Amino acid sequence: MQRIGLALVGCGAIAQWHRMALASVPALEIRACVDPLRERAEAMAKQTGMVGENAQYWPDVLLAKQLIESGAIGTPVTAHAHLFSPAMPEFHGPGSWRLSRERMGGGVALDTGSHFMRPLRMWLGEIDAVVAVMERPLARMEGESLTRALSCASGAC
Repeated sequence: MQRIGLALVGCGAIAQWHRMALASVPALEIRACVDPLRERAEAMAKQTGMVGENAQYWPDVLLAKQLIESGAIGTPVTAHAHLFSPAMPEFHGPGSWRLSRERMGGGVALDTGSHFMRPLRMWLGEIDAVVAVMERPLARMEGESLTRALSCASGAC
């Protein structure tokens, strides 16, 4: 039987549930672990496979990096990453694991935050501190459903 290779994107708390579920399907094989925090990706890779990351290949991320490094747009003094989508029933409906703080391991910061960290680190440097405000405008979600955070060593975020 030929196995289908998968990447586990996001190696935080909920990733353990995903890893166990995927491991129970003989036709699947986890071949890469991706997370903005290298230590988490490496820890998960010890159980599953190799560490991977793909944001460094996104054309828009590469263009922004080139413009920043060349000085074409000056020196960034702040950055903003925004994801907004309505609470979709398939993700946030009754019984969804995303609504349970215990099953999710947190809230929206763990679910989608990783998708923004890698590009911000590529453009602005390593994160040296986190100052966060977390709120719950989506009341049925036990974890945070709104997060604002970050401080970079460069001072740009």
